[in-house]
Amino acid sequence: MSGEWQTLALGSLCMDPLNDIVDGPFGSSLKRSDYVTSGMPVLKIQNIKPFAIEEKRMDYVSPAKFQSLSRHGFVSGDILMTKLGDPLGVSAVVETPGEGLIVADLVRIRVQRIDTRFLCYQLNSPPVREFINSQQKGTTRPRITLSVVRELPIRVPRLHEQHRLVAILDEAFAEIAVAKDNAEEAL
Repeated sequence: MSGEWQTLALGSLCMDPLNDIVDGPFGSSLKRSDYVTSGMPVLKIQNIKPFAIEEKRMDYVSPAKFQSLSRHGFVSGDILMTKLGDPLGVSAVVETPGEGLIVADLVRIRVQRIDTRFLCYQLNSPPVREFINSQQKGTTRPRITLSVVRELPIRVPRLHEQHRLVAILDEAFAEIAVAKDNAEEAL
């Protein structure tokens, strides 16, 4: 790569785009009756917030069910993105160790050729979110397709620049969180 930023399709940042960018299982592959009280976690739209995964109102499947649907699984370091609802494209990095499943309304993104946190910051940026929303289908339940996700235009600088920008953004967001906590305490 030259010193300039390149614009690349998200899929080109994966080793195998068809297997590294996948959505959850459809239809009868994962039914409500498959859920159990403990086991392998299943993440849904309400669990995905910008930059964070909330482990509230969790559902689980048995290890056997997880194995049968492992193509739709996630591990630490993957990015999960909403592909249904409003707003579209909300993304977070899986930071907890372990693995689990996603539902059909989510996309798992597993990249190798870009800093994962840098990509997550970019996926949650206004320009990328605007692009995602301009590509939506459906009027009552807005959604995007996997092909749109794989073709997302991503701006890519050199790796050292990605790390530098992530450090700056992490520090800024940490300072914002402290200021927010201080303001809440003052009230």
